[in-house]
Amino acid sequence: MNMITILLIAGRQANGPGLAAGSSYIAQLTRRLQADGLEPVVHLFRPFNLDEVSAWLAKQPLMRYDLVIFQPDFGKLLARKLRQQLSVVLGHLHPVRNRTFLLTPLPQRNRYFRRIRQRTICLAVARVWGIPCFDTTDILGSGEEFFQADAREDLSAVAHELLGSELYQAYHGLHDPSGPSLAVVLPAEVPAWRRYFTAAWR
Repeated sequence: MNMITILLIAGRQANGPGLAAGSSYIAQLTRRLQADGLEPVVHLFRPFNLDEVSAWLAKQPLMRYDLVIFQPDFGKLLARKLRQQLSVVLGHLHPVRNRTFLLTPLPQRNRYFRRIRQRTICLAVARVWGIPCFDTTDILGSGEEFFQADAREDLSAVAHELLGSELYQAYHGLHDPSGPSLAVVLPAEVPAWRRYFTAAWR
């Protein structure tokens, strides 16, 4: 088998809390990759906040990873602060943008408008840095079927299966641009006014 090394930077939903083992979206993705004859190795980093992500990424040899999935928990960050902190994180990921997905916020009960505001910021900042942005609102709504019945915010097995399946399709879209993918196609070159930041990381 050919090994594929995946870096997953994610919040608590990455492990599929409240679900049976192997039900999380990353487990769904790795099973599909195994069916393709690949041997996925997942490195999970669960940060406390975006500042911690930035500090950690600054020390990592990102070129060692074949795929980087960034599924942040934005919490209650105000728009301006979120935009600033996310921009710094994506600046670190820009050198590996051709193998990276940023996920827009996952659904939350009764927080639809916060999710939409944060999604708008994600798409805008990702476009600035040329990072493919995987828009989760296209597949995961805010209906009850996407949440566990006995948990306020934890996603259901259905939600994880859908997300894992679409991430698998998006991964193949990276290597086959003609194939289906929910990842937004973004410019490959970072704007000139941001190049000073990435120069040190190339």
